[in-house]
Amino acid sequence: MKKPIIILIAVILIALLAYALMGKEPADVSQTEETVTASSSEVRGTVMNVNADQVPVDGPTLITIRQADDSQAVIAIPSMGINLCPAQANIADISLIKAGGTVEAKGQAGAEGMIIPCESADHYLKIIGQ
Repeated sequence: MKKPIIILIAVILIALLAYALMGKEPADVSQTEETVTASSSEVRGTVMNVNADQVPVDGPTLITIRQADDSQAVIAIPSMGINLCPAQANIADISLIKAGGTVEAKGQAGAEGMIIPCESADHYLKIIGQ
C-alpha cells in the first residue's frame, strides 16, 4: 500500500518541477548588462575607516571614504566569492588600504548606497595615495 503512494507523490513532484522549469523564461542578458552599466558609480576620497569585522563570517570589507564635497561613501569589497568577481584583477590589496590614504572606486550601487566594485570587469578599486 505504501509503495503506490510513494510513486504517486514522486510523479506529482516531478510534474510540478517540470511545470515550474518550463514556465520560466530565459533572462535577457543584454538588459542585465545595461542595468549593471547604468547603475555604476565612481567615487574618490580619503579613507576614514577600513572595517573588516564581517569578513570572518563571509561578509564584506567596508571602506568608508570622505569625498571632496565632504560627503561620505562606503565601498563594499566582498570576501566570499571574491575569486568569482569579474573585476578581481582590478581590486587593490585591501591590506594596503589605511585610514588617511586616498582611493578611487567604480562599482555598482548596492544596498544602502554602498559601492560594490565587483559586478563588471570594468569595475575597480585603486589606491591613489597613502
